[in-house]
Amino acid sequence: MNLKLRTKSYNTTLRTLITSSLVLIISVFVIGSFYDLKIAEKLVNKESLYGQTFDIFGKIAIVIPLSFIIVGLVYHYVFYKGITKTQGSFIIIIFEVLVLFIFLMIESNFFQSNKLLPLQFNALIIIIFDLIISYFWHKNIELVKDKNLVKKIILSIVFVLLIYLSTEMLKNVVSRPRPRNVMEGTYEYHAWWQFDWSNAFGKNKSFPSGHTTSAMSLLAPIFVMNRKSLIVPVNFAIALLFAILTAGSRMVLAAHFLTDVTGAMIISILIFSFLLSIKFKKGKAYE
Repeated sequence: MNLKLRTKSYNTTLRTLITSSLVLIISVFVIGSFYDLKIAEKLVNKESLYGQTFDIFGKIAIVIPLSFIIVGLVYHYVFYKGITKTQGSFIIIIFEVLVLFIFLMIESNFFQSNKLLPLQFNALIIIIFDLIISYFWHKNIELVKDKNLVKKIILSIVFVLLIYLSTEMLKNVVSRPRPRNVMEGTYEYHAWWQFDWSNAFGKNKSFPSGHTTSAMSLLAPIFVMNRKSLIVPVNFAIALLFAILTAGSRMVLAAHFLTDVTGAMIISILIFSFLLSIKFKKGKAYE
């Protein structure tokens, strides 16, 4: 795969959104660096319905970009690899059933506690996104026919892998106690920059937030889209909105500090921005 950097490959609106978002989130991150514990103590509400709802979303958000990738590949192979539309539809249905099964298995504890509203809300969100994804691929046949589609999808997968791996690595290296553990007196509070090597690669994995990183994976479809399209900045804004909602839920449940969630956003946006500057040398990858 021949790649080269192109720093001005995406539209002005998206660049403005990325820059303004980074400035704002970094500013909040700096504030959190001084007031993390105070903010956490004021926000905590472990019975919050909002907290429980978007806590679930943070666990399953990765399903949305995966659905986007699977459906896009199926459409692509219908055109170029000779599989029939019936076979393609069958693959999509099998994938969606598998996703539903995993979703129910992950959140089986909510069935046991009869807290069904968060489950119902998230199931509805997944269905809505699936409908949007199917409509998107149906209306953007030029992307389906693009011979570079598989390469673009690989780039989107690389993005998801990088944000997840960087988050998991930092969690283990920083080894920061979660707010609930600090409030319960199990561990002493320490800031995100105060690495606690005695608990490295242990249970203390507060910084950065994995749930927020998962929500930021909604940026992945942008790597496949036409950069001049309005849907690109809209996708960015939607991903950021759901990341903020997920971040707030984790703080309300005393699972993360403000710097944990904003740190995850910053890392994800920086990786996203770097990968967005990559284009394929041969062929029009994003035009």
